[in-house]
Amino acid sequence: MPKKTAKTIRELRVIFDTNPLYTQVPNELVNAETRSLIQANSAQADLSVAWHIPEVVILERQHQMVEQAQ
Repeated sequence: MPKKTAKTIRELRVIFDTNPLYTQVPNELVNAETRSLIQANSAQADLSVAWHIPEVVILERQHQMVEQAQ
């Protein structure tokens, strides 16, 4: 009889650029669509999703937010 193997959990690494994060609301880091995507896909049983925002993207987004707030 073949041995049972442990269920493999795959990993997906998502690295954001500024464009999918952009929103007209100056006090939000990410837009509603991106937030919904993260919430809907962060608790998958067979897929581990790691969400990354590089520092340069955070700095660019911060710059956009300051410009919009002014």
